[in-house]
Amino acid sequence: MVRRTMVGLVGVVVLGAWGCALPWPAAANGPAAVDAALAIVDGAVDVTPSDAGEPADASRTDATPSPDIAVTTDAGIDGGVDAGIDTGIDTGADTGVDTGFVAADVVHDAADVPSCMAPRSLCNGACVDLATDVTHCGGCGISCSTRFGTTAACVAGTCRTTCTGTYGDCDGIATNGCETNLATSRTNCGACGNDCPGTATCAAGICMCFAGQALCGGSCVNLVTSTANCGACGNECPTRPGSTASCVAGACHSACNMPFADCDGVATNGCEVNLTTSTANCGACGTTCASGAACCGGACVGPCAAGTVQCGCACVPLGTTTNCGACGDRCGAAQLCVMGACM
Repeated sequence: MVRRTMVGLVGVVVLGAWGCALPWPAAANGPAAVDAALAIVDGAVDVTPSDAGEPADASRTDATPSPDIAVTTDAGIDGGVDAGIDTGIDTGADTGVDTGFVAADVVHDAADVPSCMAPRSLCNGACVDLATDVTHCGGCGISCSTRFGTTAACVAGTCRTTCTGTYGDCDGIATNGCETNLATSRTNCGACGNDCPGTATCAAGICMCFAGQALCGGSCVNLVTSTANCGACGNECPTRPGSTASCVAGACHSACNMPFADCDGVATNGCEVNLTTSTANCGACGTTCASGAACCGGACVGPCAAGTVQCGCACVPLGTTTNCGACGDRCGAAQLCVMGACM
């Protein structure tokens, strides 16, 4: 049984390894058929078959298998099949695949060299536009630097800087960038050279005054008290005769200068009366001196008694060297007043 089984296995292995079917006896049963199959296998596999002269063994049993069949099958089939498969597959596959990829790599390496389409140029393995790229402006590796308060740009291959936000270049020095904050600078408020007047401050680029003040004509003024800007910018309080203009709580007022007074109540003519000389308003509006009397220093004087005249604020006699013929008619040092005349 063992010998027949081995013969069956050998037949299968040889069929798979060589790709052809061995001729098999027509009689599928019996010792003679087995012996014939073994002879065919021995002739095809063994180099020196040990069963060459062995007659058909009708007495052979399955319990005593021929040892040379097992040895010949192992050595011939294993060696032949293994060597053929290993050598053909391993060597051919490894050599063919490896060599092919090496050649392909050389071709791909040459094809991988990048090229750039105009107007771009190749810089450090990348295609860039030398006219606009801030890291390659006008040439590879030429980087546009930024300075304080600026943003760099590449324009037509030339580096440019522009001021950002509220900053401005008011000193014209390129190396310090845009050094001025136009939002807070009193001397460059909102624009270079815009100087906030007086006590004005700069906030958000606008000249502004402190609380209670307004910017009028380039100056910070108090609209509550300013006679030139009373209640509003440009509202000037007028100055009238005998008076001084003032702004009180944002409204214009006139105050009379002593000894003047506004006795007629007409604002446009101001303080029209001199209370020190007006006989109709002597010392105060409405105080009238008697006929022939004078208002002297705000007091009524006269009328003077006979033989005296009013001279200034006094009644004095005439015919003296100080009032010879009239009030104030003074004679010389060596003269005398004779009959109202200096002689």
